[in-house]
Amino acid sequence: MEQNIQPTPQGATPPNTPATNEPQNKEQMLQAMQNELNQAMQSLESDFAKKCVSLCENDPELEELFFSDKEQFFLKILEYQNQVFKEEIVPRQEKVANLQGEIEFDNKMQELDSAKKQWDSQNPPVSADELLAFFTTLPPEVQKELEALPSESVFPTLLEIMQSQKPQEQNQDLPQQVNGSPANVSSQEPQSDLPTQRY
Repeated sequence: MEQNIQPTPQGATPPNTPATNEPQNKEQMLQAMQNELNQAMQSLESDFAKKCVSLCENDPELEELFFSDKEQFFLKILEYQNQVFKEEIVPRQEKVANLQGEIEFDNKMQELDSAKKQWDSQNPPVSADELLAFFTTLPPEVQKELEALPSESVFPTLLEIMQSQKPQEQNQDLPQQVNGSPANVSSQEPQSDLPTQRY
């Protein structure tokens, strides 16, 4: 439910209710943050030369490198550029990425909640809550595959997995086969009719 539903650790209960924050508000915030990021990128490109001039004026050793060792001078400038990028751009990029993840998660939860209501409205043999509880018992790799499915496919697929495991569980509960012939059974009878041969 990639998350997407984000991957749910084994044993944890996946969220099944819509997020309280309105996605539209977050989308507006995201748009504003993306605009600020773009402006910061443009400002860095247009103002970087001025920043370098100011840096050289305040660092005589760096200015001297321009005349004595141009390679080292430009290496210093590249280091400075990376430093400015990390300080002014990277934090904005991280905030945008985090908010994008929140919006995707909110949307996925809303889709899952709608799929849950739709599933229960059809009077299925197993309720959505039971299937979600079953989901938490599955191996992490299976959970990730389910998280990647469209929301409307999650509950039918969970039901298929649950039903496919029931025969295995029933076979594990069957008594072990008893060696020898049961009493009062004629040796003339076909062996396939013996109860122990049916398991």
